[in-house]
Amino acid sequence: MAKVREFHTSTPEYPPEHREVYHDQSDCKFGKAIKRDHQVPGRGGKKRCSECERLS
Repeated sequence: MAKVREFHTSTPEYPPEHREVYHDQSDCKFGKAIKRDHQVPGRGGKKRCSECERLS
């Protein structure tokens, strides 16, 4: 799996479980669901997405 620059979102369009984590894997299905316009660079003080952990 390819690692991507860490990002998170706080946009209310997404469910809380997606807003409470950051993503760093290109194949993460949850990270892919976040529109580029809604991606905020960095971890944002959030824990790593469990799907990203599984993929690494």
